[in-house]
Amino acid sequence: MINNTTRPAKNTGPRKAIPTADQSSPRIRSRGIGRKPRRGDAMAASVSSTQAKTSFRELIQKAKRGPVFVTVHKKREAVVMSVDEYEQLLANQRDPLADMAQHFDALVAKMQTSAHAAAVDALFNATPAQLGKAAVQAAKHG
Repeated sequence: MINNTTRPAKNTGPRKAIPTADQSSPRIRSRGIGRKPRRGDAMAASVSSTQAKTSFRELIQKAKRGPVFVTVHKKREAVVMSVDEYEQLLANQRDPLADMAQHFDALVAKMQTSAHAAAVDALFNATPAQLGKAAVQAAKHG
């Protein structure tokens, strides 16, 4: 049997504004109780995912003034920030591949000594018998 009843309309009452960090909201006042302060907490606001969804435009405006944490069940799950802050964050980020390349180049330069060059030449010029003897000695000395 098909039920043709309609669903009740969603609550279209007034939307709740997203509180700012300086407003006296019980949720914002109590969020710092019982945990260590995190870096950036003094200026960062926090809103629930429901508030973020229902007042998205206000969330964007608030993010232009500073980062806003979005919480799900009182746990921080996301951060909304302005494009300028995001681009600055990316600009200040170090390139891990460049750091690794610099470290590798330093190791290679360190190995470019005459003693290392002589060892490489001896390795490539060794006979199979010499290589076998060296392998046996290395296995014994472990």
